[in-house]
Amino acid sequence: MEVFADAQGENANDEYKSWKEHNRSDSYVISRRSRNDAMLHRADCWHLTDDFGPGVVVSLTAKPKYCSTDKRELENWAHENLDKGLKRCRTCM
Repeated sequence: MEVFADAQGENANDEYKSWKEHNRSDSYVISRRSRNDAMLHRADCWHLTDDFGPGVVVSLTAKPKYCSTDKRELENWAHENLDKGLKRCRTCM
């Protein structure tokens, strides 16, 4: 599992986008808002894009992203680290 978060460094957003580009097809991402609010997505889910139009700059790692090619690894992490259950994206999962 790899974690990308702005709090860990200024290159987190670029590193996350690079990870997604190289692991797009069979990978998963947990987007975490808080210990009570986290959602599992496929890495290629449109919810995890930064295409908001010309001139709009958004950091995808403002909220931490937990990434893996192994969905069970992320589910186990969530079970051990979240106060509530892991939600699943209704669009991609």
